[in-house]
Amino acid sequence: YQHLRPHPPPPHSLPPHPLPTPPGGGLAGGGKRPRDESLDHSSWRRDEQQSSDARICVQPSRSAAGGQLNAKQLNNRISDASGTEELLMLFAAHSTSLDHIHAGNLWNKLGKQNIERRHEEQLEQLVQRTLDLVASCEARNLANVAHGVAKCRLPASVVSSLFAAVAEAAVRSGLDRFNPQNLANTVWAYATAGHYHQALLAECSRVISDSLAQDPSMWSTQDRVQLHQWQLWLSLERGADGQQHLLSQSQRKLCCDAMQGTEVTISRLQRSVAIALASVQSGFEEEYLEPRTGYSLDLALPSTRVAIEVDGPSHFLLPDGQGVRRPNGPTLLKRRLLAAAGWRVISVPFFEWDALSTASERQTYLEMAVAPPQ
Repeated sequence: YQHLRPHPPPPHSLPPHPLPTPPGGGLAGGGKRPRDESLDHSSWRRDEQQSSDARICVQPSRSAAGGQLNAKQLNNRISDASGTEELLMLFAAHSTSLDHIHAGNLWNKLGKQNIERRHEEQLEQLVQRTLDLVASCEARNLANVAHGVAKCRLPASVVSSLFAAVAEAAVRSGLDRFNPQNLANTVWAYATAGHYHQALLAECSRVISDSLAQDPSMWSTQDRVQLHQWQLWLSLERGADGQQHLLSQSQRKLCCDAMQGTEVTISRLQRSVAIALASVQSGFEEEYLEPRTGYSLDLALPSTRVAIEVDGPSHFLLPDGQGVRRPNGPTLLKRRLLAAAGWRVISVPFFEWDALSTASERQTYLEMAVAPPQ
């Protein structure tokens, strides 16, 4: 099902919008933005030219099949990998020759996959290897690592050290060469993971605020939506800690407007649930614009602050070996923020709804879902 919501999926590639360097240093962009967050051939060459660290890794490494892969070939294999198993096999076969570009690409790809408990030992090894490489990471590598790790939903005990290391590396750089997409991806990742790092957030808030004041047009709609979700996390979940990193009121409104202006497409799945819900309880509004957060709620009863979210496939990680799907990072972030804003959020997953074959079964399902909690 197509389920296009104003709670957008994780960041996607957009045309470049580099930022000018303010007096005394600051934000810098540059380079053509790739079609996705993994590295293509041209970006490999660019990063190889820009960083001596990339040249270190051009030595060939043994492939799982006994052949040899140089750094560029390994990166292409990572980009073309079909799932978690293949990605982790590539890491296991080439862990010693892995460089910071490979690590960013691996985490970016893993963020789109389902992570099972049986994968966690290998992922912990990847976390440790990435920790060794963080110091050599450039802006986009750091943003890709943070973004992918946030979407993987690994236990905080496993990834907290990596989030801390990425934050420290970014702060040391003064966020030099972070373009708007890098910045938006980074702060969104920390909000999604719920990882608070005082120094990083303070630096991000300063650089983002300065950039928005100079030229807000350099920030795409997608970037501003992510900034809005970051600001919601700070204001709704972080309390006094978060208040110090808020943007100005006018800048927050600019980001909120981007969220509220996102086009909504109502899926057949949502219409099916709405029709069935009407026979169970009246008063639910479809595509209700929640004023405090800017989220559009699939079905909402404002008087009692009950929201029903009809979650299609895009809201879940890929199924595991038993066919179980878990909600992805963006979906959980939306649920958390709505809950923090005082809403009771009820999820209707597509796979549960599709398993109901009769109108009576669907009515019973919804009656149980909207019943007051005991």
